[in-house]
Amino acid sequence: MLEQWCGDSSGIRPIILAGKWMELKQPECLYGVISALLFRSSEMGNDIAEELSSLGIDLPDKPFRVAYFSLDDDRLQSLSGKDRHNCRLNMYDALRDTLIRFSPEDSYSIHVLLLGQLISVFYDEETDLFVDICKEAVAHAEKELDFSAHASISTQQNSVENVDAACRLVRDFENSRTFYADFVGQVFDIPADAMIRMVDHDQRTRFEQTFFQTAEHVCGSVRAKDCELVTQYLREQLLKIAENCLGMPYPTTLNLTINRFVSLLQYRLAEQELADWRYLAQMDFSRDLISCANLEQYLDHSRVIAEALVEHYCKRTANQHDKLMHSIYDFVEQNATDVNMGLSVVAREFKIKPREAAESFRQYFGESVNDVMHRARVRQAKEMLLTTDMPVQEIAEAVGYCSLATMYRAFTKLEGVAPGKLRQGKGIG
Repeated sequence: MLEQWCGDSSGIRPIILAGKWMELKQPECLYGVISALLFRSSEMGNDIAEELSSLGIDLPDKPFRVAYFSLDDDRLQSLSGKDRHNCRLNMYDALRDTLIRFSPEDSYSIHVLLLGQLISVFYDEETDLFVDICKEAVAHAEKELDFSAHASISTQQNSVENVDAACRLVRDFENSRTFYADFVGQVFDIPADAMIRMVDHDQRTRFEQTFFQTAEHVCGSVRAKDCELVTQYLREQLLKIAENCLGMPYPTTLNLTINRFVSLLQYRLAEQELADWRYLAQMDFSRDLISCANLEQYLDHSRVIAEALVEHYCKRTANQHDKLMHSIYDFVEQNATDVNMGLSVVAREFKIKPREAAESFRQYFGESVNDVMHRARVRQAKEMLLTTDMPVQEIAEAVGYCSLATMYRAFTKLEGVAPGKLRQGKGIG
């Protein structure tokens, strides 16, 4: 039971040197020395080496890894104050003892119990061995000691000056572990290239080149109004971003990378007239992604973004279609008296195919371009018949008809009376 670890913690030592160091006298290291190891600048690598050397202990010239151990036992929430603190310390103490027991006798390791954390530094030529030891210790804690633990393990480092870098790697991941909880196992081995990616500008540039390709795929899918495909492209890119930021400073690196991708995507969407800037600024997709509590929510938000973009594009194209249809209608009415007026003129004016113009216009207004043209011509011819004494032949030519017969047919169909009879009825000769 958990309660068995809630004992006296007065015997817990701030630092334990295991392996061959066990043959030496246990040093009474100060907490300040350990703080220097964990929390100071890159110079602290030399500081800890000098401090231990003054105690008669020289750090081995071997590759090493650093691991942080975290407790995830919900039962700790039922405790408070000193009981909870002592319980955590004793659980870490038990985990530390398990690590020492599983380590080979000829290995070197430092186990630090400080500020509610357990940090282990393991020296060995075969540093992958440390990963197996951590797995054994975590599994033992869960099975035999009845508490749940996680381990985050740094990349391999080769000199004591890099202790700070290794500690930062695991601390950064520990900060992000809630976000990545469903993405990594109980023992997480930080990718070997994490440190390189942090400082390699060329690598970052190469990685961000994928943003351009994804943005083009997303734009094409939005134009096709394919929400599923937009979701797929966004989810794949967001996952790549999350994977690339593993082990890097959290949340700063993840947030900056998300912002760069979303900014590029917004620029492409606006540039290709698939969305307007006011809408994109209002939606603020970066803010929503950054505020996701975990990786699952973060990836699932790709569908929310996809649905919003496709819906906006559908409304935008509907509005553009409305404007186009009314513009065609006004153009035909205003230029109806042009003898060449027809679908070919409309198509050329609005840069669309004649058949597309004819079908879209009829579907939208329920009548053809020619219907609108004839109605405008007949309306003007009627006014001229009633207010002037121009011959009917000249009126037909003035309103855009090539022949008097064509005007007679259109006029009679729309007005129900021939042009000549309309004029006679009004007493105009």
